[in-house]
Amino acid sequence: MPRKKPTVADAQLILQLYEIRREPEMRKAREWCTQKFLPASRDEVMKLAFAMGTDENRYLRQFLTYYEMVGSFVNHGVLNRDLVEDSVGEHINVYVKLKPYLKDLREATGFPEFMQHIEKLIEGSPNGRRRMAVMEKRISERMAAARKAGA
Repeated sequence: MPRKKPTVADAQLILQLYEIRREPEMRKAREWCTQKFLPASRDEVMKLAFAMGTDENRYLRQFLTYYEMVGSFVNHGVLNRDLVEDSVGEHINVYVKLKPYLKDLREATGFPEFMQHIEKLIEGSPNGRRRMAVMEKRISERMAAARKAGA
């Protein structure tokens, strides 16, 4: 399927999405999800998913729902994929961290659509898959260093 050429409307939407990313609470959520969130097991993720009222739960939900929205825009043809791929990558960071647990999370929560738009956004393009491979290596190294430091 040929990619559509970016439009001025696509660029305007990218700028609006960028403004949302700059909001103070979203900055906190983005920092926690990309820098501090290093789940080591499905149980750890499940515990966080049901830890309502905690900052960490709120950060993860805010981050994921934001990028599910962005992915939905792309997946439904409302927003140009190339502009998104040129503009952001932090969703790949969190997707890589949760990918090993996605099947279990979807089953345990009874929500088979959990992260479907983020998954399709990343896995649905050669560039997304290439960037994911790079991120997988980087995160694997960070997790190994964190385990070593904690040992």
